[in-house]
Amino acid sequence: MPMEHILSNNRKQSPMNEFPFQPHEVVPFRDQEAIERVRRIRREDITRHANPDFRIHVVRDSEIGLITLIDRFYRLKTAMDEGREVAFILAHLLQFGRWRKVKILC
Repeated sequence: MPMEHILSNNRKQSPMNEFPFQPHEVVPFRDQEAIERVRRIRREDITRHANPDFRIHVVRDSEIGLITLIDRFYRLKTAMDEGREVAFILAHLLQFGRWRKVKILC
């Protein structure tokens, strides 16, 4: 039996919109109605909302590192130009697999 046939049959029997999602008990947000409302947001609609002061940008995983780096340099440069101090609270980068080969330069 071709794999496409198996997959298409499984999708027909169990579409994603019928998936009975329940957050893990350690997750404090338990409002099932709100969770379902958010789950129904389509990918193309994720950046559309009523608040003009709140901007959402969807980026690829591969772009996050560069965006973060540019943002940090921008904040440092802006603070220097304005004569302000800047502080960052950063996660321990070495705990993430892709950062294990990075050397910390100080």
